[in-house]
Amino acid sequence: MNPITLRIRPSRAVLALSLVAVSGSLAGLFPATSASALTRTSFSDGGGATSSTPQDDGDPASVEVGVRFSTSTSGTVTGVRFYKTVGNTGTHVANLWSSTGALLASGTVTTETASGWQSLSFAKPVNVTAGTTYVASYFAPKGHYATSQYAFSAGRTLGAAPVTETTGVFRYAGSSAFPSSSWRDSTYYVDPVFVAAPSTPTPTPTPTPTPTPPSTTFPTPTSAGWQHTGVTLQPYTGPSTITTPGTVIDGKDVRTCLQIDASNVTIRNSRIQCASGSSTGGGTMIVQQGSAYNGSATGLTLTDVEITRPAGNNGGADYGVLLYGRGVTMTRVYIHNVTSGVHFSGSGATITDSYIGQLVNISGQDHNDAVIANGGATNVVLRHNTLEVPINQTTPIAMYPEGTPNSYWTINNNLLNGGGYCIYPSYTKGSEQPNHHITVTNNVFGKKFFTGCGAGGPVNTGPNGARFSDGAANVWSNNVWQGTTTAVTAN
Repeated sequence: MNPITLRIRPSRAVLALSLVAVSGSLAGLFPATSASALTRTSFSDGGGATSSTPQDDGDPASVEVGVRFSTSTSGTVTGVRFYKTVGNTGTHVANLWSSTGALLASGTVTTETASGWQSLSFAKPVNVTAGTTYVASYFAPKGHYATSQYAFSAGRTLGAAPVTETTGVFRYAGSSAFPSSSWRDSTYYVDPVFVAAPSTPTPTPTPTPTPTPPSTTFPTPTSAGWQHTGVTLQPYTGPSTITTPGTVIDGKDVRTCLQIDASNVTIRNSRIQCASGSSTGGGTMIVQQGSAYNGSATGLTLTDVEITRPAGNNGGADYGVLLYGRGVTMTRVYIHNVTSGVHFSGSGATITDSYIGQLVNISGQDHNDAVIANGGATNVVLRHNTLEVPINQTTPIAMYPEGTPNSYWTINNNLLNGGGYCIYPSYTKGSEQPNHHITVTNNVFGKKFFTGCGAGGPVNTGPNGARFSDGAANVWSNNVWQGTTTAVTAN
C-alpha cells in the first residue's frame, strides 16, 4: 500500500467576513427584510476584510460552503444568509448542522436576486445553546461562491456579539453535505440569523433525541444495481475516457473500463464490465475518477449501477472504483467479482443503500476490502450499505493512515460481514498518527462468514496498544451484533 496525497487546488480562496449587528445606528448598513428585522439580533457581512464587494472564487465545482460559529447566549437560529455572486447559479439549499454533522434544519431558497445577499428562513427556528459549536452553510451546485483568504489567521474571529465565527468550511459533493474542511483560514460570506432568547422566562432545554436503532434490513444484490429498475440495457458505444463535463450514461451495458476525467459526470441504470488486465490483477480500475494525485474531476454520480468483471474472467480489476477526485455520490451501487470495491484517495464521497461484496482473491493479492483508504481520505459517508468480504482477509472497511490520517468519516447503519476483521480503524502506534473525527454508529456486525464477524474478530485497532479512542473526536456508539442488542466495542 502506497501513501496517497490529497492535493487541493491552490487557487481555492475564501472571503473574509466582517459581521455587524443589524440594530441601532448600524441598522442602515443592511435593509430590513421584514418589520421584525429591527427588533431582533441578527448578523450579516459588513463589507469584508479585503473588499467592499465579495469576489467570485471562479471555481465551478458543486460545493457546500459555510462557517463554524457559537453564541455567548442561548437562543434560536431562524435561518441562513449568504452572498451570491453573478456566477453562483442554480438551486441553493441552506442548512444548519451540529458540530459533528447532524442536520438540524434545512430549506431551499425559492426567491433570489441575480447577486447580492440572499436569505432563507427555516420552517421552524432551531434552539441553540450558548458555547456550543454549530455550522451554517449552503450548497452551491454551480460553484462560483464568494470568498476571501486569511480572514481567520492568527486566531482571529469574526462576528458581532453574541455570535462568534471561527472557521470557514467547505465540502465538495454532488449534493448538499456537511462541510468540515478548511483552506488558508478563509471565510465564505455565510452567516446564521440568530435571535437571542429573552432573559425571562428561562428557555426549556431541547430534549436529547433518542438514538435511532440499527436497521434490521440491508441492501442485497437484487436491491442494488440496475436490474431492479426494469430497464433494458443498450450497448454503450461512447469513449472509455470521459472528458466532457456533464456527460450522462443512462441504461447502458458498458463493456470497457472507464476513466472519468471530467466533472459532474452521471452514470445511472447501467452495468459496467471490465475484462482487461492480467491474472494477477495489475491495478486495473473499472471506474476511475481523475488521475493520480491531481483531483482533476469532481461531482461524479453513480446511481443504480452494477460494477463487475465479466463472469468467468479471472484477471483484471483490483478495484471496482478508484476515486482521486472530489464530491462523489454513489447510491444503490452493486460492486462484485473484484478484489476490492471502492478505493478513496480524494475528498468528499458518499455511498448509500449499496451492496459491495462477493469479492474474489486474485493470485498474488494480499488485500480484499469492500472499501479502503490508504491515508488522507476526508469527508467520507458510508450509510445503510451491506459491506462483505467472504474470505479471511482483509476487511469490509479499511482506514489505513499511511503517511496522513483519514478524517471526518461517518459510518452509520451498515451491515458488516467477513474479512480478517469487520472494520480496520487501525494505526501503528509510534510510527503513524491515528485517524480522527471518525464517527461509527448504529452498525450491525454479522456472523455470515465467521463467528467473530471477521476471522480475527469484529474490530482491529492496531498494534502497540493502539486504540480507536486515540483519535481526536472519534465516536463509537450503538454498534451491535446482528439479531441482538449486544454491543460491539471498539477496543
